[in-house]
Amino acid sequence: MADLFGKWVPDEWIEQVFETCKKASQHTYMFLTKNPYRYIQLALRGRLPNRENFWYGTTITENGRLPFNALEYKRNFISLEPLRGPVSEKFPFSNIGWVIIGQQTGPGAVPPKDEWVQSIIDQCKAAGVPVFVKRPLYERFPIQKWPEGLR
Repeated sequence: MADLFGKWVPDEWIEQVFETCKKASQHTYMFLTKNPYRYIQLALRGRLPNRENFWYGTTITENGRLPFNALEYKRNFISLEPLRGPVSEKFPFSNIGWVIIGQQTGPGAVPPKDEWVQSIIDQCKAAGVPVFVKRPLYERFPIQKWPEGLR
């Protein structure tokens, strides 16, 4: 695995991926990175496509900062996986198009506290943001909603 938006990846490579995706516009593309500030850098240079079938996401494991308020892209998402801590009641969920919640898996995995998960679900519901809870958390929180146009 690798992060397409890592600092070490040349812009030209990313642009080639975007161009290839544009040629198959019948598909929906979900880009996920741990370096979301690269989205802003590309957008400021006019190199981040704002297309209906391009979704931009970032992985956050607990209270993190989101750059999405700097973008005018509503097709964005966060993946709170593995959820390792509580998320602030002041987290800007209203700027997010979709939230995915997952837990650490494998030997020695530590599941998140139920109150952390429930708080995120409640905040998203209040903000009108769909939430998708992955297994095995789904067993306790059976919510798997998709954003409009992404199914």
